[in-house]
Amino acid sequence: MDFMHLFESFFTNGVTVIIHLLEIMGIAIICVGAIRDFICYFTGREVNVRLDLAQSLSLALEFMLGGEILRTVIAHELSDIIIVGAIIVLRVALTLLIHWESKHLEEDEHKAHDQKKA
Repeated sequence: MDFMHLFESFFTNGVTVIIHLLEIMGIAIICVGAIRDFICYFTGREVNVRLDLAQSLSLALEFMLGGEILRTVIAHELSDIIIVGAIIVLRVALTLLIHWESKHLEEDEHKAHDQKKA
């Protein structure tokens, strides 16, 4: 019985560390993308800042979503699972919205590029 408690503690701590690493990676992606696009915007480089920032946010949300999915593995109570489930639904909705906006920004960029050629 003592072995099972030790294993559960080790497993829970390991998963918690991985969750925090995934969240830190998501935060880092948001920060790096925002700083890069801020610099590009004010230096006037030829980059679609909105599209690039949306892609950075989408990637960061994917990492954070992975952390939330792992959080369901170590949830012990139904209330914890409900909270994590609500967070997952919100992050999936945000990811889909950002993907939708990115798609439309890419289409607008291609149309503007084609009009410049003509």
